[in-house]
Amino acid sequence: MKAKTIGEQNACRQSYPSSPYHALPLRKGMVCRRVVSRSQRTGEAPTDYHVNRSLKNWQTNKIYNDLDDLIDDVNAWIASKDRLFFARGIDRLPSKWQSVIDVGGEYAPE
Repeated sequence: MKAKTIGEQNACRQSYPSSPYHALPLRKGMVCRRVVSRSQRTGEAPTDYHVNRSLKNWQTNKIYNDLDDLIDDVNAWIASKDRLFFARGIDRLPSKWQSVIDVGGEYAPE
């Protein structure tokens, strides 16, 4: 891959202002592609594990016929949890974030 010019670097920065990036050569110039970590690729924040693991277990082997069924089931899951469940997840955030920082932004081991 050829070196990026200053103009190409600026175009990439404007496209993705707060993300790492790299440019890919094409026949007529360069295209920017955002470099994302594993957590960004899954669309799940590393701190979402507390809630998502429980919800995933709740939904195991369930099949939804439409979006309304899914929404109703998620609402039932939320109603089944007490305030302490969510409070525990919130209380664990500082240590979870520190674990993520310690591994450079990737998923931290449980």
